[in-house]
Amino acid sequence: MLRLNRIAGVFLAIIVALLCIVPAQAADTIKLAVVEPLSGNFKDIGERYAAGVAYGVQKINEQGGLVGK
Repeated sequence: MLRLNRIAGVFLAIIVALLCIVPAQAADTIKLAVVEPLSGNFKDIGERYAAGVAYGVQKINEQGGLVGK
């Protein structure tokens, strides 16, 4: 039984190692997330922050984007 567990553990380790080697594919777009309050007491801060991020994205896109995307 111990030998079977050891073989299963080695097999599982090999599978995990192979899954980590798989190359990642680049996405067509770069997605950003803004995690700020958009309601409640801090609504004005969240809206200003989101507007600042949108402005930054607009400026970066006007200059050709980030890494051509």
